[in-house]
Amino acid sequence: MLKNSRRKRDLKLAETPALPDSIVLEQGAGFLLRIASARANGLFEELTAQSTITPQQYGTLLTLHQRGTLTPSELAEAIHTDRSTLGEIVRRLVGRNLVRLGKNGEDGRSKKVSITAAGEAALHRLAHGGVRVQDALLSAVPTKHRSLFVRYLKLVALGPAAE
Repeated sequence: MLKNSRRKRDLKLAETPALPDSIVLEQGAGFLLRIASARANGLFEELTAQSTITPQQYGTLLTLHQRGTLTPSELAEAIHTDRSTLGEIVRRLVGRNLVRLGKNGEDGRSKKVSITAAGEAALHRLAHGGVRVQDALLSAVPTKHRSLFVRYLKLVALGPAAE
């Protein structure tokens, strides 16, 4: 019986098409985006000289600073994250008194998220480092190509709707 199992497995492997030679992990867009994301996260921690506010939390604070009070759905859409992940981000920021979660006066079934004075102060402390992160990430791209690079990166990240 063991021999039959091995034969079946060997036949199945023989029927499996060979991998194309063109597959090179280090040249794959997904692989490179994952490495770029890890680099961006590391640079954020290094250049903001802290490790308590994550890049996603920073983006949440910046969005609330720039757009004002938002519903969780509006905030999730603005920072391109799902509601579950946003719930965790907001929970942590509320716990540190950086954002406030309150009732939505327009719709009692939903809530509103707003930045607190402590959140504004934290955002201002991190803003210079946040700009330095962007500069560091783009430093390898020739200056004259940076806007085009960011445009193409946006297309990759958001798809055709980005245009």
